[in-house]
Amino acid sequence: MTEQTSLPLTIQEETLVFKKENYSPTFLPYNTQQGISHFDIQDLIPSNHVSRVIDEMIESIDDRIVR
Repeated sequence: MTEQTSLPLTIQEETLVFKKENYSPTFLPYNTQQGISHFDIQDLIPSNHVSRVIDEMIESIDDRIVR
């Protein structure tokens, strides 16, 4: 004999009530002397990598829209 389980047929909806409270904005501290390092990602790809071939193929596609 097997026992069959079923899900409840009614759906209970809950109403969320938000209390209006005065919250002050929270700001994260930051340092204005932070350094930003910029680097070219192409410097990380070897000269004989397949991604360079794919890049050349995509760049050779005409960008103009023909109507």
